Amino acid sequence: MPAYAYIDGVPALTVNDWCESGLTLDMFKNDSKRGYLTILRRGVRGETVIDARSIRRADRLRVIERVMGRVPREEHRALYTVDTDREAEAFFAAYEKADGGRLSEETVRQLTAKASIFNALGDGLRRQTERRAASGSKLRKGAYWQTMLQWHTEECRRSAETYGVAVPEYTNARSLERAFRAYMAEGYASLLPRNMGNDAARKVSRRAENLIVALWRTNDKPFAARVHELYMEFAAGDTELFDRATGEVFRPEDYRYKGRPQEVSCSTIRRYLKNVLNETAVYADRNGQFDYANSQRPKHVRHNGRFALSKISMDDAVLSRKSTRGWVAKYLCVDVVSGYWFRPAYTVGTPTLDTVMEAFRNVFCELTELGLPMPAELEVEHHLMQNIEWLPEAFQFVRFCSSPTEKRAEHNIRSLKWGTSKKQGH
Repeated sequence: MPAYAYIDGVPALTVNDWCESGLTLDMFKNDSKRGYLTILRRGVRGETVIDARSIRRADRLRVIERVMGRVPREEHRALYTVDTDREAEAFFAAYEKADGGRLSEETVRQLTAKASIFNALGDGLRRQTERRAASGSKLRKGAYWQTMLQWHTEECRRSAETYGVAVPEYTNARSLERAFRAYMAEGYASLLPRNMGNDAARKVSRRAENLIVALWRTNDKPFAARVHELYMEFAAGDTELFDRATGEVFRPEDYRYKGRPQEVSCSTIRRYLKNVLNETAVYADRNGQFDYANSQRPKHVRHNGRFALSKISMDDAVLSRKSTRGWVAKYLCVDVVSGYWFRPAYTVGTPTLDTVMEAFRNVFCELTELGLPMPAELEVEHHLMQNIEWLPEAFQFVRFCSSPTEKRAEHNIRSLKWGTSKKQGH
């Protein structure tokens, strides 16, 4: 009697086993064509492997089980499985508050446990959604959030034994849903208390930080030690500072703590100056706009894609030869990774919204004709695309470029113009 083979833990049988059970090859072909079974691996001479659990016709399954025995069912898995999130632990352990302090060990353990529980809830939601979709139904969110709240409450009540720290509970399903969605959207930072790191705990106030950054952005490009020296002289009343634009003279009394200059070390000054937001804000003033545009723009730190159709870019270009009716322009779309050019849309004169729609139509027609999926990200210019409301519905990500130099289509147009087109004499 033939026995089930296991492929990655899934019980399977070959077409030969199917025929030996009393079924015919035509039955297998018809069931496969109509989606009544799933093929795990193609083969020749009857060695095609079938997923035994995927056989949907009861009459076929009875014949097979009469010869090969009952098909082993999938073992029941717990709805939620909690695993300690080491990345969350590293994030909270390295988190630095505005005053330069770190989170306590107990707070790190509590936030790590909270993140691990949310990860388990997210994995359970994903698996349930996939199972419902496979069966042709949808998950009822109202009942689901109540079930999630019950499980979360039980997990929090035994968190002191499991994680060594108590995790706070949520009083209702709506609060849990808001916190869970914020965690899915913002990540670990959403779990930090909202009042953590506010001005009450800052060594340097917002106003003092802005003054320090203003001292640092002068044309002589001072070092952090010089900025610290100037700030302490101003706080002590030995140096007068004023706003160049308005003429306002700054009062040292506004930058003191309880009537005396607040002692700020040079390392604290350097930490505020090297903050990503502050350093980026003053980089152009210290080093020039050219250096900023060619080294600090987001386009200089992005990575190339790995898969075709992960990102497409659209732009217009003017042909090198003028027609009798005027200059001919084309609006085209290119796949960033593969460099594939979709069929462009041509027009005489400046491209309009109708030209853009024709270019989109060409893209969608080619995708359908070639059997390709929808691109994940669309990169476009702002002035022609800003009024197209359906772009966020068609593409997962839509990027409106802030400058022409960061648009990938510009790079491809330049390489096409000075490469293939120039070699062909265009």
